[in-house]
Formats: sequence, structure tokens, C-alpha cells
Amino acid sequence: MKTEKTQAQKEAIKYLKSVVKKDSELLVNIHSVSASGMSRKMSIYVIAGVTFWKTKEGKDYKATQKDLVKLNWHLKKADFASLDKNGQIKVSGCGMDMAFSVTYNLKCALYGHKEGIKNQQYRLI
Repeated sequence: MKTEKTQAQKEAIKYLKSVVKKDSELLVNIHSVSASGMSRKMSIYVIAGVTFWKTKEGKDYKATQKDLVKLNWHLKKADFASLDKNGQIKVSGCGMDMAFSVTYNLKCALYGHKEGIKNQQYRLI
């Protein structure tokens, strides 16, 4: 049973595709692990070009620079992850690398299984 995506989900996915490219390296910060080891709280970041307005000699223009972009809220909005009250991604389960699981699932959701496998680049920070 396939459900139709909402407009907010479509916008979040469009934004995620604009900052997370197929070959982007994702940065994962694991904030905590439960005592049982069955759940983790983490944040996902990417270094991407961010556009902003700049003024020079009285004229406004768009500029772009590389910056660290936190993806947690956008992952929640796209319905790819659930967040706790502090805005951290909650992941349940054990027996595998959960940072890999989250980054792999994100790349698969955005670009398909083949690209998810081929371009699995992440680093723990």
C-alpha cells in the first residue's frame, strides 16, 4: 500500500536533494546510547553550499559559501526519521551500525538503492 506524500514532505525531500548530493559525505554525531544498547540519539550533518544575501556598496546580491547544515528537522519533515524532545534523531535496534543505517536509508530514499550502496560515505564526529 503506497501512501501519497504531502506537500511538506515533497518540499523537505526537494531541500534534502539540494544539499545532500549522491556523493556527499554525511557527518554523524551520536549524542547518547541507552544503557541496554537498544537505542541511540544522533544528529546528521552535511557540508553544503548555503545561499544568503550580502550587501556590497549599497547593492544586495546572493552569495554562496560552504557551511555545516544540520539535517534532523528536514529528515523529520520528510518522514525519514523521528525526533526526541531535543530535536535529536531516535534510532532503535542493535546488532548493526546505526549511523550506517540512517545514512544508507537517507541516500536510498533520495536516490534509490543502487546509489545508496555505491555512495555510502559517512563519518562519526
